[in-house]
Amino acid sequence: MRAKMIKKIAAVLMALCMIMAAGCGGKGGEEPSDSVPNGDAADANGGDATVSDGMEGEDDGTNAGGGASGAEEGSNGEAGSGIGADGENLPGETMTLRIVDGAESGNLVLAGDGAGEVYTMSIDGTDVFIDGTLSDASVLEDGMLAEIRYGDIMETWPAQIGNVESVSVYSKGTQQNPLGQYYDLCGLYLQVLNDLWDVDSGLNGGAAYVSVDLSEAPGDLSEGEKAAIAWIFAGAHGVDSLTLSYQELAEQGYLSEYGDFSDDEHKIYEWQDGVLFSITARTSGQDEFYSLPVLQFNAEKWRSPLGAYFYEDCKAVWSESGSWNSYSVGAEAIS
Repeated sequence: MRAKMIKKIAAVLMALCMIMAAGCGGKGGEEPSDSVPNGDAADANGGDATVSDGMEGEDDGTNAGGGASGAEEGSNGEAGSGIGADGENLPGETMTLRIVDGAESGNLVLAGDGAGEVYTMSIDGTDVFIDGTLSDASVLEDGMLAEIRYGDIMETWPAQIGNVESVSVYSKGTQQNPLGQYYDLCGLYLQVLNDLWDVDSGLNGGAAYVSVDLSEAPGDLSEGEKAAIAWIFAGAHGVDSLTLSYQELAEQGYLSEYGDFSDDEHKIYEWQDGVLFSITARTSGQDEFYSLPVLQFNAEKWRSPLGAYFYEDCKAVWSESGSWNSYSVGAEAIS
C-alpha cells in the first residue's frame, strides 16, 4: 500500500516538472534570443533590435552603425573615420591641405579649397612621413600639399585640427608634388603684402582692419588660400582681416564718402579705420624667361583717393628648384 502511494506521488511530481519545463521555454515556445542584451536596445516602434557589426558606411569611409568594429577600424588608420559607441569621432579622418605658413616653426597654417577652409595645427610629437618613409618635421616646406590624419577639429576661426596622428608629404618632382607648379605662391604674396605694409607706413596709422583682395591675382589660388593669406597678414600687424574688394567694402558700409568730392552719381570713398591691399594680374608683357614661367602682377595699398601706394609691373620668375623666391618691381607710385 505504501509502495503504491509512493509511486503515485512520484508520478505527480514528474508531471509537475514537465509542466514547469514547458513554461521555461518562453512565450509561444520560442527560444530566447541572445542578440539583444536588454529591453532598452529594442526599436522604439516595436521592431526587432539589431546590433551593428561596425561595417555600415564602408563605401564612404564612415561607420554609420557606431559599432565597436567601426571604431577600431577608424583608430587603426583605415580609409575613413570610426565613430565610437557614444558618437564621438575617433582618429582616422584625412584631409589634403596646402601648407601656407609655419613649416619652419611647426605651427602650421593650412588651407583647403573653400573660403572657410583655413586650419591651424601643431606638429609637435606628430609622425611626419615623406614619400612614405617616417622622417621628421624638418622635411616640411611652405607650399607643400600635406595629407593630415587627425581625430577632431575645433570650431574656431581658423579651425584647429586636434589629435593629429600623422602628416604625409612628398618630395619636389614626385607625382604628388610635381615641379612646374606655382609652388609656395602664398608665401610670395605674403612677402609682397608685407613689403607694401612697410612702405609709406603712415598710411597704416590707426587702422583696425586690412582687407586683402586677391580675386584677380594670378596663379589660381583657392578661396581657402586667399583667406589664409589675409588672416596671416592681418595677424602679423595686429589688425582684423577681411577679403573684400573695394566695391564690396563700399556695399557693406566699411567706407565713408570722401570730403566734398562725392555726389549722387559718383561716389568717392575713403576708409577711415582700414587699409585695402590688392594684387591683380598684368595682361601684357612676357610670360617666360629662358623657358621659365614668369608671374606678372601689380600690387596696391589704398586708404583714400589721396592715400595710396602702388607697385607696378611686378615680375616673379619661377626658379628651377620649384619656389617663387623673390620678385622685382618695375615702378612705384604714390597718390
